[in-house]
Amino acid sequence: RCSWPLPPSPDLPRMRPPAADHGSGRTAVAGLQATGTPATTVPATSRTTATATNNPAQIGPHRCGTGQRLLVIAGPCVIESESLTLAIARQLKELTTDLPVQLVFKASFDKANRTSVSSFRGVGIEAGLDVLGRVRSELGVPVLTDVHETAQVEPAGKVVDVLQIPAFLSRQKDLIVAAAKTGRAINVKKGQFLSPTDMKHVIAKITDSGNSKVLVTEHTGALRRLC
Repeated sequence: RCSWPLPPSPDLPRMRPPAADHGSGRTAVAGLQATGTPATTVPATSRTTATATNNPAQIGPHRCGTGQRLLVIAGPCVIESESLTLAIARQLKELTTDLPVQLVFKASFDKANRTSVSSFRGVGIEAGLDVLGRVRSELGVPVLTDVHETAQVEPAGKVVDVLQIPAFLSRQKDLIVAAAKTGRAINVKKGQFLSPTDMKHVIAKITDSGNSKVLVTEHTGALRRLC
C-alpha cells in the first residue's frame, strides 16, 4: 500500500493528505479532486520554485489548499439524463452537508475519448450545460465539466465553476490557453505520457494567460508505481 505523505521529490511540490473524488474514481490533494478512478490533485506551482503560489486556490466559492477543508470533486462520468444527474447531485449534497468537506459536482456533457466509436458519449453541450446550470442554481453546488475543443470553452465557462482538461489533451496549448482566459478555475489531468516535471510547462500556459486558479490531477496508477 501507499503511505501518505509520499517521499519528498525535488521535482514535485510537497503534497498534503489526499481528497476523495467518488465520481470518476480520482482523489485530489491539498486542493484535490475526487471522482471514479482515484487521482491526486495539488495546487499548481510556479515554473521556478517548488512552492505552490496559488495555495490555497480559489475554486468557485471554495478555497482549496493549506488550512482549508478537503475539496471533493464527485459525480457521474457523463451526463446520461437530467433527472439522473440532478438526483445524484442532490444525494451528494445530502451526504456531504454534515462533513468537513467542500463539494464540487462533476459531470461531462461529452466524453470524446471513448474507446469504441459506438460508445455513449453524453447528451451534448447545449443540453449538458442546461443540466449543469440547474445543479448549480437549484442546489447551490459549484460544478465542473470537461472541455475537449476550443469552441466548447466559452459556452462552458459561462455556466461552470471549473473547466477540466482531459489527460489526453493536457499538452494542447490552444485549448489550455482558451480555458485559462475564461477566468474560471482550471483542473488539468496529467497525461499518462507526461512526467511530473513536464507539468510545469502546462501550468505556465495557464498562469502566463493571467489565471492563477490552477489544479493539477495525477492518476492513481502513477502513485501505485511510486509505492
